[in-house]
This record gives sequence, C-alpha cells and structure tokens, in this order.
Amino acid sequence: MKAINIHIGDVYEIRISGRPARVRVMSARPDGGFVVANERTGRVLVLRSGRRLRCNLTLFDAAVARYADLAAGNDPGESTRTVQAGDFDGCEAELERLRLATLRTVNARLLAEREAQ
Repeated sequence: MKAINIHIGDVYEIRISGRPARVRVMSARPDGGFVVANERTGRVLVLRSGRRLRCNLTLFDAAVARYADLAAGNDPGESTRTVQAGDFDGCEAELERLRLATLRTVNARLLAEREAQ
C-alpha cells in the first residue's frame, strides 16, 4: 500500500513467514517506515515502507458490518471515516468473499419472502 493510504491505529493484513497475520500500525517513522504490532503475538515489527501491508482490515471489518446490515434489510448507519481510493488495495480476495456472502444472504432472504407469499 502507499504511505498516504496507511492510517495510524488501523489494522492491516501482512504476510509473516508466508502466513497472513493481523498487525496494528502503532506509529510512522521519520524515514518513511512504520512500526506495527502483531495482534496475535504482540511482537513489534519495523517496516521500511507500507509495501508489506496488504489490506486495511479496520475498514474491511466495517464494510462487512455495513453489508450485513444491508443484507438484513437494516439501515447501515453513518460511516465514521470516508473510504479513500487505495484503502482496499490488496483486499481483492476478501472483498470477493464478502460480495458472494452478501449475495447468498440477500438471495436467501428474497427466497424466504417469496415462499411466505
């Protein structure tokens, strides 16, 4: 991801030893890098750039909740932060799974309503 798309305090996906992990960005470094903490282990890592960060999971989790509200027919409410171009870079697989899950939920609700009539 580009440095302008990285927000301090947000959770991102990163690959550590070939496995996906959730890390929280703790601070920016003067040399352009970032200090992140692994959410599972608590270990602190120093990244030279934002290139290793793959997906903003904070925004992604908010999008999941919003899609779930829409699929259930509820008002999703107001977003706390506007989504900027590049915020979901690297999230293509997660977004596709979310889209398919939302379509299945909406289709199931429509089928249930049709059968009730």
